[in-house]
Amino acid sequence: MPTSEPESLRVVIVDDEPLARAVVREFLASHPGVQVVAECANGFEAVRAVSELSPDLMFLDVQMPKLSGFEVLDLIGRAVPVVFTTAYDEYAVHAFEVHAVDYLLKPFSAERLAEALSRARSRLASREAMPIEALMTEARHREGPLERVLIRDGSQVHVLPADRIDFVEAQDDYVSFKAEGKRYLKDQTLAAVEGSLDPARFVRIHRSYLLNIERIARVELYAKDSRVAILRDGTRLPVSRAGYARLAKLEAMPIEALMTEARHREGPLERVLIRDGSQVHVLPADRIDFVEAQDDYVSFKAEGKRYLKDQTLAAVEGSLDPARFVRIHRSYLLNIERIARVELYAKDSRVAILRDGTRLPVSRAGYARLAKLL
Repeated sequence: MPTSEPESLRVVIVDDEPLARAVVREFLASHPGVQVVAECANGFEAVRAVSELSPDLMFLDVQMPKLSGFEVLDLIGRAVPVVFTTAYDEYAVHAFEVHAVDYLLKPFSAERLAEALSRARSRLASREAMPIEALMTEARHREGPLERVLIRDGSQVHVLPADRIDFVEAQDDYVSFKAEGKRYLKDQTLAAVEGSLDPARFVRIHRSYLLNIERIARVELYAKDSRVAILRDGTRLPVSRAGYARLAKLEAMPIEALMTEARHREGPLERVLIRDGSQVHVLPADRIDFVEAQDDYVSFKAEGKRYLKDQTLAAVEGSLDPARFVRIHRSYLLNIERIARVELYAKDSRVAILRDGTRLPVSRAGYARLAKLL
């Protein structure tokens, strides 16, 4: 009996190395019914090819500049089955084998590609879905929290740096990223987004909201056990009891642990959180004028207001940027950007006069510290 011709297969080859693309193209040429419809030198071209050509199969390199193979997979989702190609990468190979994903380890033979092509045809016939979420989780475990989020919009790709995201909102089967005044929809769960971003910065404040805590101006109680987070741009987001507990943990951590964690991860603190009953005040570090020791507390002066916190001045000094905040006196830590001038008013006694007219004492040791910076 005559053998039936294999079904036609429209293929895209993605690799930043021209020679690597040529090898795949040459090996595929011997397979009837296989048509290479596009060759892409980077991930952005790959996403565009999927959007415009709707191929049946993609040979996708893992290690590429601009967008990695995993990032391309995140963008195209289940739109097209993938056979990964990779130089030896113990981590990637382990992920592929654990999740039974086809891959070709460079350099590979024509026979090895034929095996992968045969399995890909079988997967296509059975409509077997690729375990995308599992693979992306594996990738995140290796690389740590995402520093950027990629969102496909037709043939375009939006790249959102994580620090520019204000919040993420669950919307039916999608999530909406709010960043720099715009909204971006992505086919993903809020739980998956939460697992991919830095938990020290993004907190699940509600079942429908993941919030960048650097955007918080304050948190207010408006009914029993019901709170609202008011962002710096005036946006109001609901905060559940569990969400408020997560926010409170950031403030309730032992101060030494909080400072150590912040310095190790991001360096000096960029904001100070201060609890005031049911409210939480968020003070950007650059808006603090000075900090004053008051018995067992410290008082932060910022934008004409005072905020008390149960903390030592030494702990505050250790947490803020030493290039900006200087201990001018045993009782004062000063933002040097606020200084108008320093005057001598008695032997070895000086006073710092701030731009708003405030006068603060400067000790001999404090003046020596100032002199090194000014």
